Amino acid sequence: MIYKRNIITHPNSLLRKRSLPVLHFGKYLEDLVEEMEDIMTSNNGVGLAAPQVGELSRIFIYKINDVLQVVVNPEIVEKIGSEVDVEGCLSIPGVFGPVERAFKIIVQAQDIYGETIILNKEGYEARVIQHEFDHLNGDLFIDKAQYLETAEERAKKQKEKLEK
Repeated sequence: MIYKRNIITHPNSLLRKRSLPVLHFGKYLEDLVEEMEDIMTSNNGVGLAAPQVGELSRIFIYKINDVLQVVVNPEIVEKIGSEVDVEGCLSIPGVFGPVERAFKIIVQAQDIYGETIILNKEGYEARVIQHEFDHLNGDLFIDKAQYLETAEERAKKQKEKLEK
């Protein structure tokens, strides 16, 4: 399939811009989500925010256990606890780093049709949501990472751990 959009990579300045609220729901938004899902899946991603494909709109998608979640105009209304885990990003290929995030979150948003939804998530899913939410504000995981490493450095560390 030929896409109108592609994944934008760091240091493209679009990734640092704050996205605008989605005001109109309908075919354009549905087409955007469909294209985002195809791009995310073909790049083996778990989540994708509209700014990552050049669309400065407050929308992101993620897919866990083959269930696609569309999140429009999200606001994180509560954060509970914290945990550190390694993250990566389709817009920053080959770079990883441990990031501290809330363990549990409550998000108020809209679905693809403009209906209000409440997401009460924890663990990995909460992490994915917070990562994608950051994109809507022009923030990247590299801003929050305790340190950064390449895929090769990460693999070498894991191999050394196994050999001990």
